[in-house]
Amino acid sequence: MATGKLCPRIHIPFADAHGTSLDFTESRTSVRSIRINQNEDPNSTGS
Repeated sequence: MATGKLCPRIHIPFADAHGTSLDFTESRTSVRSIRINQNEDPNSTGS
């Protein structure tokens, strides 16, 4: 739920600052970063 809200929020400013062309590249990097965070989140909380 939290990730879903952050996804569109980050994409809007990034697309404006970097441009639509780079938006695609940033989107890929953002998704990877979010995926890593999600994997670390449960691990950190579990500890």
